[in-house]
This record gives sequence, structure tokens and C-alpha cells, in this order.
Amino acid sequence: MKLSLSRFTKKALFKFFLFVAAIALTAVLQSRASAPISVAEAQAEPVASTVLPDGLTTGYAELDHTIADMGAKYGVDPKLIYYVMRQESRFKKQALSPKNAQGLMQLIPATAERFHVNIKDPDANIEGGVAYLRWLLKHFDGDVRLALAGYNAGERTVEKCGNQVPEITETKNYVKNITAAYGKTYHPVVPPAPSRAAAASPTVSVEAE
Repeated sequence: MKLSLSRFTKKALFKFFLFVAAIALTAVLQSRASAPISVAEAQAEPVASTVLPDGLTTGYAELDHTIADMGAKYGVDPKLIYYVMRQESRFKKQALSPKNAQGLMQLIPATAERFHVNIKDPDANIEGGVAYLRWLLKHFDGDVRLALAGYNAGERTVEKCGNQVPEITETKNYVKNITAAYGKTYHPVVPPAPSRAAAASPTVSVEAE
């Protein structure tokens, strides 16, 4: 009788310990699931920029600031600069196309020479691209679609098409993608004088022909 009771007691205790262990394991898993993110995990999360409109960010704080600064300096919407740069280079400084377009704004050597910028210098590359974008906006009376078409295919090509987006697949997709993201087809051309006065560095000529 004592032996039988002892076996029963052991079985009961064993089941009890299993039950307690199961509850403890469940509690640990739940605590991990609801625990705050670790420092490493938090640092890995992208932080939205407060410099560019609508929380846009290239992923690089310095580049975000440069876009905002150049936008203010040349009177070009930083959002438009952002979307052009994203389409052109995906924010890669060393981007190089088969047509020898280079850098963040994918300038070709002729355009860099035209606007007197060093195509290899990231900041100068951006400045040359923004100066050209401003020139195109002014040239096409603020028409974003034509300015973008000019940036991609050259303003002479747009003019030869009767100031219409050329029937070039690459150019049509380029214009479509950027205007869809930007959400505007008209961009007022702000006089460059106030921006030049506010800028710390000299402004590239936007009257290049």
C-alpha cells in the first residue's frame, strides 16, 4: 500500500512539475514578444528625414541636407530633385550609365561643362543637375513633364518634337515615373536672386545655353 501510494505521489508530482514548466515557458515567450526593441534593432531602423518635405529621405542625412540646400538656392522644389535623383542614380554617388552619365544626378560631361561643375564631385554633381533642372523649368515655362523629358533626352529633342514628350520609350517612362511620384505637372520658376543672396556659396549660372 505504501509502495502504491508512493508511485501515485511521484506521478502526480511529475505532472505538476510539467504543468509549472509549461506555464513558465509561455510567460518567457510572451515577455520576449512584448519586450521593447533592442538598441541594435532600433539603430537598424531607418529614420525619416525632417529636412525634406513629406518625410522623404535618401537614407543619408548629409545628402538630404544637400538636396534641401540646393532646392532653396535655385528655387527648385526639393521633392522634385529627390525624385529625379532617385530615378537617375538611386542615390548612388558612383552611378555610371552606358551613355557615360555620371554621379547622383547622372550628368554627362557636356552638361557638366555647360554648367561649369566638376562631374566627379558629389555636391557639384548635384548642383549642376539642379541648375540644369531649373534652366529646363524656365525654358519650358514651368512644365514639369517637358523639363523632365529635356533632362532625360535633351531639350533640343523636346523642341524637335514640337515641345511634346518625345516618343521614346525610355523618356516616356522616365517622365511618367517621376511625375506620378511628384504629383505635379507645373512648377513655378522662382527668381534666382533671393536664393543666391541667401546661399553661402556662389551660384552656378542658370543661363547656360
